[in-house]
Order: sequence, then structure tokens, then C-alpha cells
Amino acid sequence: MVASDLARRVEVSEYRLATQVVLACLIYMTTVWAAASLDPRAPIDAVVLAALVLVQIYLGALLAGLRGGPIFPTWPLLDGVLIPNIDAMLALQPPWRNLFENVLTVQVEHRLMADAL
Repeated sequence: MVASDLARRVEVSEYRLATQVVLACLIYMTTVWAAASLDPRAPIDAVVLAALVLVQIYLGALLAGLRGGPIFPTWPLLDGVLIPNIDAMLALQPPWRNLFENVLTVQVEHRLMADAL
């Protein structure tokens, strides 16, 4: 009989979660693209907006995988400040890891993308 490991570990890696969500969105966007190609007047603005929404969904999946929502539950303040400390946002080494693994940085990215949308 196969034993499940779910009794001890119920969380999912933020990378796996984000990859799964983005893949589902890409499949959906491909379907929309195919439908839009039937009308030659389809605007490019819709494609740009869909790409930005896809990035926002990816950032949301990263944030969910990092369990970052409850850490900074207030808006517009993050941990009591409007602009977070840059040292805290760049705490991980090498610095590019902060874009994907630092809860504060991913939270800021997610909020800035929401504001842009």
C-alpha cells in the first residue's frame, strides 16, 4: 500500500505553485489568442494587458507559496511603513533571489503590479 506524506507536510513550494498557475494561465491565454485571431481587428492592448495580468497572477502565486499574505496584512502600509526598508528587501544573497524568495520584496512587487494594473 502507498503511504501519503500529506499528514506531515501540507504546504507546496512557491515555485511549483507559481509554475502550475502560470501554465494554466498560458493554456487559457492560448485559447483566447486563438479565438482573437479569428477577428483581424483584435487590439494589441488586450495582449499587453493579459501579459501584465499573467505576471500579477505569478507574483500572487509566489506570495501564496511563501505564505506572505498574513505577514503583511495591512494596506497601504507594509509593517507600519509606506516604503519598506531597502536593506530588508535585499536581505538575501545573491540579490536576484530577493525577487522570488524574500516575502517582503515579493509583497512589494505584487502590490506595485496591482497598482499598475
